[in-house]
Amino acid sequence: MRGSAPPQLLTYPFVKLVPDDDWYQLSYFGPGRNHELYVDVTTTAQWTTPTLVQAVDLDLDVLRRGDGETEVLDRHEFDLHRVRLRYPDDVVERAEATLAEVLDAVRARRPPFDGVAEDWLRRYLAG
Repeated sequence: MRGSAPPQLLTYPFVKLVPDDDWYQLSYFGPGRNHELYVDVTTTAQWTTPTLVQAVDLDLDVLRRGDGETEVLDRHEFDLHRVRLRYPDDVVERAEATLAEVLDAVRARRPPFDGVAEDWLRRYLAG
């Protein structure tokens, strides 16, 4: 959910990795989509129920297309929101550090950006 906006129902399969102690969430969409994976830089996820996780999306995103091209998205939103919403310095530093680490790992295809999500999606689709 994004603020007071209604939830969106995605009609295509994907898997989502929500680490317990990292500042990102990975969505893997697999072949046939215009992007292979999408990583949101967020605060650490908090599981409020067994099926509900909450985190603050800090706007910075990493996208890897099916052809392997990787890019950072929404830097302008992060820069705008860090001023408008007065992000504390430690949050800005952690978000920037997470972005750099994730971008490097996605480009190098290091875990968990190395195909493990593809395997989980395949298992899910196999039923």
